[in-house]
Amino acid sequence: MPLFEKKPNETCSEAESMIEPVRRFLAGDHHAFESIRVHLEPLIQSVISPRKRYFYLDQVDDVRQDCWIEVIQKLKYWDPARGTLKSFMYKCVQHCVTNYFRRSQYFSKFIASDDLEDRLSTLAEEAQPSFELELAIKNRINSNVARYIMGRVVIATYLKVFDKTRSKLVQDVARSGLVSPR
Repeated sequence: MPLFEKKPNETCSEAESMIEPVRRFLAGDHHAFESIRVHLEPLIQSVISPRKRYFYLDQVDDVRQDCWIEVIQKLKYWDPARGTLKSFMYKCVQHCVTNYFRRSQYFSKFIASDDLEDRLSTLAEEAQPSFELELAIKNRINSNVARYIMGRVVIATYLKVFDKTRSKLVQDVARSGLVSPR
C-alpha cells in the first residue's frame, strides 16, 4: 500500500485535521502541541504497552518522554503527501523503543569502574582465607589421610571386582548342578 493513500481506519478529515496543528507547532506555537499530544498519545501507548513487561516500572515514563522528544525533533521531516502523521509517528516511536532496548542491552554488559574496583578488592579479601584453607587441606591429604583413603579405595575396588566374579562363579556352578544357588 503506498504511503500517501488513506488508511482503512483513518478518515481524510482526521489526517487533514492534524496538518494545521503541526504547521502551527513548527512555526513556534507551543499550544498547538497539546492538540497533537492528545491526538497521538494513544499511539505511543499502543507501541509501549505490549513491551511494558521488559521495562522497569520507572523506565516506562522515560521511554515515553524519549519517544515524544524524538517525534518533536523529527516532526519537521513529516510530509503529508507521503503518509499520515500517525504512520510517521508510529515509525518514530518504534525506532525509539528499539533503540532503547539496544542501548540497555549494550550498556548492561559494562560495569562502572568504581564498582569494578570495589568488587575486585572484595574478591581479593575473600579469596585469601579460602586459599589458605585449600593449602591446609592439600597438606593434610598428602600425609597419612591420603594413604588411608587410597588404601580404602583399593580395597573397595578389589571387593567390587571380587563380588562380580564370585556371583558369576556361583551362577556357573549352579548351572552345572553341582551346588544349589542361594
